[in-house]
Amino acid sequence: MIWSKPFRRSKYVYLKKWLNSSDSIDQSNAIASWGLGRKTLELLKIAKENNKPLLLLEDGFIRSLYTWAAKVDPELNAGVSFCIDTKAMYYDGTTSTDLEDLLNTEIVSETQCQQARKNIDTIVKNRISKYNNQPLSSEHLTRGEHQKRILVVDQSYGDMSLICGGVTDSVFERMISDAVKENPNAEILFKIHPDTLARNTESGFQKLIPEQVRIIDWPINPITMLEAVDEVYVATSQLGFEALMCGKKVHVYGLPFYAGWGLTDDKVPCTRRKRKLSIEELFYIVYLKYVHYFDPVHNQEGSIEDAIEYILQCRKKLLGQ
Repeated sequence: MIWSKPFRRSKYVYLKKWLNSSDSIDQSNAIASWGLGRKTLELLKIAKENNKPLLLLEDGFIRSLYTWAAKVDPELNAGVSFCIDTKAMYYDGTTSTDLEDLLNTEIVSETQCQQARKNIDTIVKNRISKYNNQPLSSEHLTRGEHQKRILVVDQSYGDMSLICGGVTDSVFERMISDAVKENPNAEILFKIHPDTLARNTESGFQKLIPEQVRIIDWPINPITMLEAVDEVYVATSQLGFEALMCGKKVHVYGLPFYAGWGLTDDKVPCTRRKRKLSIEELFYIVYLKYVHYFDPVHNQEGSIEDAIEYILQCRKKLLGQ
């Protein structure tokens, strides 16, 4: 494996332990690129010239205790799960990906569905998300006089999942406007993204928020947040998938990997996605078939159960939660 420069940073510590690296193209089986950017095109050219596959890597959906943007011990924000795709990033809605192919073709057995349901229940019960350092309490989210509560999900401004999901400022503006207009008697919440909170900056979409919308600009566990609302409006955020796991109605304004399979209210059609899936089938293919896990305790490839247990141990030891 030839590493692009970002892999030398501390947040990839577990991935580097799992995959052997080399400084020689001749001795490598593949070339790896983390995320999408200018470096990706350069690596693609090198891969073609040397007849090597280019692997596109990104964080998995149960990642770490702290966000990568947090200034903490590297062991606390290094990812323990990774996605690997040979076609495009899993969040690229403009083209086919290995994940989309799996979702179109993979047959999930009843036993596998039961396994998926068990994992979903464990994740929801223990409030496991991508980042897991946020407080589990919902004491600041009392409903008051409102009978219904709507969550609008923020994302990092300029994030590649928004660009590849066809989401512009106008799409976000429409999403926020629809949430307000379609739920006139509900409390509308706008949850600031954890990376934004970690950087102590303002959301790039905050200028679009009407006065009557309540901004949630403090850390709170995503599952705790979802349990306190009735419906979710989202562009491409993973929180939309977690909302499905929590049994919420999800309105989707971009084209994330979980849209187009019959589970979401989709504003953007995708003719490539050709079948309807249950939440168990979707979860199994994404979390158990597509994502790879690393077990830091035993320094080897692990399972989703290993990742969950590791996160729970870290959270209890360091945060007392």
